Amino acid sequence: MFSLFKRKRHIRLLANEKALLHYLEVVKDLPAVEIGRGLDMAAEIKSSSLKFEEAHTDYWNAFNKPVLVNEKTAERIQAHWVEQMMVMHETQSIQAQLYASGMSIWSHTLLSAAYPELRQYGLVLWNELQRGFILCKWFDPQQDVPEVF
Repeated sequence: MFSLFKRKRHIRLLANEKALLHYLEVVKDLPAVEIGRGLDMAAEIKSSSLKFEEAHTDYWNAFNKPVLVNEKTAERIQAHWVEQMMVMHETQSIQAQLYASGMSIWSHTLLSAAYPELRQYGLVLWNELQRGFILCKWFDPQQDVPEVF
């Protein structure tokens, strides 16, 4: 029985690693201005999402201290975020595309932090995202980069 749970975790881990590697390739090819826009949207999403959220809940931690969110909870939150992105994507609006870029940052950050084996990818991701910091209007690296990255 224990090996069944271990196998399911391994399958999820591999799927998440594949998603992170794909996302990293996309981010590496983005110009800094696009990264800056995505980070600004990420800051707006974080601000609006946490407006009424108490500190140190799982949802608050997902944005601020994602390493404290366990794998199952991280996947549940991430699935909700992906669902939101899919709904927004269907509208085909520019605002929806910006929303998806910001939410993708949080989604991939959360998954990379929740699994110790994937944290290295989170570090690489935030290293790449730094290229857009100087072009951001609202994203503040001192306040918005999650703890651990």
